[in-house]
Amino acid sequence: MVGTKNSRQVLDCGNHIRTFQPDHTENQVKMELKNKKVLVVGFGKTGKAVCDFLISLNRDIKIKISESKKEQAVNEEAVLYQKRGIPFETGGHTLQWFLDADLIIPSPGVPPIPPLKEAERRGIKIISEIELAFSYLKGKIIGITGSNGKSTVTSLVHSILKDGGFKSNLAGNIGTPLISFAEKSSEDDIYVTELSSFQLEYVETFAPDVSVILNITPDHLDWHGSFSSYLLAKTKLLKNQKKDQTAILNRDDPQVWASRKQGPENIHAFSMKTKIRKGCFLQKQWIILKNKEAQKAMNIKDIPLKGIHNQENIMASILAGHVFGIPLDKM
Repeated sequence: MVGTKNSRQVLDCGNHIRTFQPDHTENQVKMELKNKKVLVVGFGKTGKAVCDFLISLNRDIKIKISESKKEQAVNEEAVLYQKRGIPFETGGHTLQWFLDADLIIPSPGVPPIPPLKEAERRGIKIISEIELAFSYLKGKIIGITGSNGKSTVTSLVHSILKDGGFKSNLAGNIGTPLISFAEKSSEDDIYVTELSSFQLEYVETFAPDVSVILNITPDHLDWHGSFSSYLLAKTKLLKNQKKDQTAILNRDDPQVWASRKQGPENIHAFSMKTKIRKGCFLQKQWIILKNKEAQKAMNIKDIPLKGIHNQENIMASILAGHVFGIPLDKM
């Protein structure tokens, strides 16, 4: 295995090299937004990126922006967009703005506020920024989620790919909004994307080429309403993947492992407790990478970040590099 620049090779279930075929752009259908009334809810980093992308499409999209902060908090930005003829409300959310929209794109930090719930009840289309990006983005997406550790793993995978000669981009919660790459994306790009349950809540077709689920424990229940709703959002990462795409899953987490039935056939697992046929496991202080043959990947004594969770994070990161054909001595 050689991680040459722009290589598109990975190991299959055997030990020989095959071309990395799975690609979300293969059957990509760009979302038709011409003359649509689009409401962007929230005007932080993601909301601004969405607005800028919609403007760049030059499709006569009727954009409105609704922000809960008082006007002075976003005044300078508000004026810039108002000069472009974009209505911009601050200090609250007007229900009628939501009901008049053809499409609503809430920012990740926006909770399920009453106007959003009412719009959803009336069948108005609501999508997240990553869903919009998925419709237009070229290249490959690695989607990483989990209740804990996703920032660490996203950073590690990005570094592994970059050092392996790939054109890796840090995206999502930890980096740049995914939509910011859409206008100038290329087939050579890889987007290593940290994804929260908030971002996954409003996806319909989003399907990363490689999904990574680290763990799922009760979190953000005030936002999602229940653990089952939170779990549903997290596992949406897998649901739209094609059979020949890839999932990297925590074998030791019962919720994560149960979700494998919803995803692709090509699963790489990692475990601190169980020997894995295809994936990573712990054996006598060594992280073992197993496909057909077992290879010593790393001694856990050499991991600077302490704790079992960080050993799991390393395993997931090694597997992501492995999927893209990067040899262990290049990680």
